[in-house]
Amino acid sequence: MNKLVFTAFLFLIGISLYSCKKETPPIIDYRIKTETNNNVTYQYSYLTPSGRIWYRYKNGYKYYSYHYAGDSIVETNYDYSGPGPPSKITYFINKEGYIIGNSFNQVYAYDSDWHKQEPANAPNQYVYQYENGNQMNISMNYVHDTTWFTYTYYPDKLENRTKGLRAFLGSGNRNLMKSEHIVSTAAGTVNSEYSYEFDAKGRVIKETRIFTSSLGTTPVVTTYTYFD
Repeated sequence: MNKLVFTAFLFLIGISLYSCKKETPPIIDYRIKTETNNNVTYQYSYLTPSGRIWYRYKNGYKYYSYHYAGDSIVETNYDYSGPGPPSKITYFINKEGYIIGNSFNQVYAYDSDWHKQEPANAPNQYVYQYENGNQMNISMNYVHDTTWFTYTYYPDKLENRTKGLRAFLGSGNRNLMKSEHIVSTAAGTVNSEYSYEFDAKGRVIKETRIFTSSLGTTPVVTTYTYFD
């Protein structure tokens, strides 16, 4: 699989786990202003009045930008190596405002509740399962590897963070993630446990992920600030 395509897919998997609202974008309730972990701070800026993501900065430097034109979104990545201009990928959106494809010929599909499903042009390669508004399982099937992702959630804690292209990827998870279990036939097993701290508005201001693999256990702490 092309490295840039695979990176784009992993990016979209990551951000598809955010947001509790089932609304047509670009409605954003809790817009993240900064996100910090491992001495790296990401800053977000948004278009007004739409609230759509505009720029993402990394430690003060331009990281990603988003340009909107009709039924497409052009994402530019400025954090690249080698000569030449910044890399770009174009996403195509439907009349509801959700991403349905990109310029690398990837196709995005959804169920009747706007939960992400396996792409029409990659049957059985990515398989998703949902329960009570949350993504419970993902399986990724490749020629030399199959990877399974299994998740649990806090039933009394709602997910209310929105960042990046999250608002354009259908219904996200209703609840905050409690654990993630990853099994890869090629790379082994990885487990993560999540805990959170909140501000007076119920927004996540600190996420602690305890990451356990064959290399040991590592805590990863991420802090957030928001636009009030």
